[in-house]
Amino acid sequence: RLHQKTGNPPVWSLALFALSPVAFMVSGFHGNVDPIMVCLLLVATYFCVEENLLLSAMFLALACAIKIIPLFLVPAFFFFWLNRGAKPGLKFAAVFGLSCLAVWSEALIGSPFYFFRNVLGYSSYAGGWGITYWCVFFLHALHFNVTPQSLNRLLPLLTVLKLVVVALAITLAWLRRKQSGAGFLGTIALCWICFAIFAPGFIPYYLIWMAPFVLFYSPPWYVILTVASSIYLFAYYNMMSHGIPWYASDPSVPPAWNNWGTIPWFVVVAIAICAMIGRRRLRVKGVNSVFTRSPQTQIALANAAESN
Repeated sequence: RLHQKTGNPPVWSLALFALSPVAFMVSGFHGNVDPIMVCLLLVATYFCVEENLLLSAMFLALACAIKIIPLFLVPAFFFFWLNRGAKPGLKFAAVFGLSCLAVWSEALIGSPFYFFRNVLGYSSYAGGWGITYWCVFFLHALHFNVTPQSLNRLLPLLTVLKLVVVALAITLAWLRRKQSGAGFLGTIALCWICFAIFAPGFIPYYLIWMAPFVLFYSPPWYVILTVASSIYLFAYYNMMSHGIPWYASDPSVPPAWNNWGTIPWFVVVAIAICAMIGRRRLRVKGVNSVFTRSPQTQIALANAAESN
C-alpha cells in the first residue's frame, strides 16, 4: 500500500528487502521480538501517510509495548500531527498516552520500580559501537587497561549521548514537521540514523530497527547499509557460534566483532552527512530562487537599458 500510495520504494528494493540477509540472520538466530516492534512502528508510520491519527497513535503505543526504544520517535509523530492543528496534536498526545498506560499497566501496577529502572533506564552495552567504541579503541591505543569495570567511567558520556539522541530527534521532528505523510517516513529514517550514530550502547541486531525506514528514505543507501550490516552480522554470529552451523552462541567469546561494526557505523555517518549536504543545497537553491529575476523584470530592465 505504501508503494502504491507514494511510488516509493521501487519494486527491486522491495524484493531486496524481502530477501535481506539482515532480516534472515536476526530473526533466524535470535528469534526475538524486535521485528514485531519494527512492524508495528512501520504500521504507525503508514497511518500517518493515511492521515489516520487514532490508529497511528495506537500502533505507536503497541510498538512501545514491545520495545521501549520507539519512545524517542514520539516527538516526530507529535509535531507531525501538531502541524495539522492544535486539536490533532493534543488528540494524538491523549490517545498515545492513554494507550501506553494501557499496554504498560501490568508492569506499572505490579513492578513500577523495576519498570522504570530496567525498562526505561535500559542502556544496552557500551564500548562496542560508535562513539563508545572509538573511546575504547583509543584507550587501548594509548595503552590504558580497559576492563568492563573501567567502562563505568564512561557513564557520564553515556548520559550525554542519550541526551544528544533525544535532542536530535526533537530537532528533526520540528524542522521536518511540515513534511507530507510520505516525507514523514524520511523523518523517521533520519531519527534512526541519528540514533545509530550516537547510540550509547548497541547490539548488532539493532540494525534491523532502521531498515524499512532507510529503504523508504533512500533505496540506494538501503542497499549499501544492508551490505554493510550483513557483513557485520555474519561476523558477529559466526564468532559467537564458533563458525557455521550457528547452533548456539558462546557468551565467553571476546567481542572481536566490534571491529566489524565500524563498517555499518561509517555508512550511517555517511547517510547523515549526505542528508546535511542535501539540505544545505536546497537552502542555497531556495535563496538563489529568491533573487532570480522574473521574465517581466528582465524585460523591464532591458527596455530601461535601451532607453538610456
